[in-house]
Amino acid sequence: MSKFRQMLKDGETIVSVGAFDPLTARFVEMAGFNSVYVGGWTTGAHLGCSEPLATLTEQVETAGRVARMVNLPVVVDAHAGFGDPVHVMRTVREFEASGVAAIHIEDQVFPKRVHYHKGVKHVVPVEEMVAKIRLVFALAGIPDFALIARTDAGRRRWRFRRGCDPSAARVCRGGS
Repeated sequence: MSKFRQMLKDGETIVSVGAFDPLTARFVEMAGFNSVYVGGWTTGAHLGCSEPLATLTEQVETAGRVARMVNLPVVVDAHAGFGDPVHVMRTVREFEASGVAAIHIEDQVFPKRVHYHKGVKHVVPVEEMVAKIRLVFALAGIPDFALIARTDAGRRRWRFRRGCDPSAARVCRGGS
């Protein structure tokens, strides 16, 4: 069992501190944290572009370099899976091969929008997110590879009151 899976099984609090590159990942490890996070925003900032312009290849390469540098589980922002459910297949394979412990996929549209300036979120229908999650579980070749499903639907209060909870629950149940 991987270190990350063992931490989850043991109920350990996982603190994934963001790293821009392998050097900052080593600082995270030296500071005593138990996980490293490679975010989309940090990768974009390191490359000199905004998050929506960072590619799958750039995110995987950054995450792989970080994973090779530290003896900690690495959790990575896989954006919206870099496309529709079919594109998620390649996304999963690339991140698995890079040696990271987990990815998170969000329910935003792809290509991503620069939403964080206005607080506007563009989310996909629940059925599309469920399809992505099902594909990840069907394709994962490494039993210890973990998926974190993330929703942006609840960030706006009116959406949360008008059905975010049932939608998020449906995603967790695999669409049923």
